[in-house]
Amino acid sequence: MAEVAAAKETIEKQGAEEDRIRGELDALLAGLPNLPLASVPDGVDEDSNVEVRRWGEPKELGFAPKDHADLGEALGMMDFEAAARMSGARFVVLRGLLARMERALSAFMLDVQTGEHGYVEHVTPLLVRDHALYGGSCQFEADLFSVKGSTGSA
Repeated sequence: MAEVAAAKETIEKQGAEEDRIRGELDALLAGLPNLPLASVPDGVDEDSNVEVRRWGEPKELGFAPKDHADLGEALGMMDFEAAARMSGARFVVLRGLLARMERALSAFMLDVQTGEHGYVEHVTPLLVRDHALYGGSCQFEADLFSVKGSTGSA
C-alpha cells in the first residue's frame, strides 16, 4: 500500500512538472515567427513587394483609373469610418449592391469548391475560446476580440 501511495504521489508530482514544462514549451513555440520561404525577398513594407510573374497584359484604359476604395466611398458602398469605429483600422463596411456582390461571390465560390473540388462546407461558431485559435493568425491576447462579462449562457 505504501508503494502504491508513493507511486501515486510520484505520478502527481511528475504530472505537475510535465504541465509546467509543456506550458513553457508552448509559450516558446507561440513566440516563434512564421518563417517565409528563402526565396521570399526581404522588405520593410508593402512597397518592397517584388512582382514574381505576370499573366496577360494590362489593358490601356485611356484614363487614369481610380482606386477601388475611392470609388466605393464615392458611390456610398464602402464606409471605412464606420468600420474603424466598430473594428479598428483596415476594415470596411460594404453597403447595397457591393455587399450583395460580395455575398454572391462567396456563394459562387462555395458552390464551385463544394460541387467541383470535393470540399465540405462548414458553419462554425462565430465566438470561440482562445485555445481554438492557437496556431492560427490570432496567437496573442492582444489580437483577440473578447466578450467581457459573458456568463456563457443564452
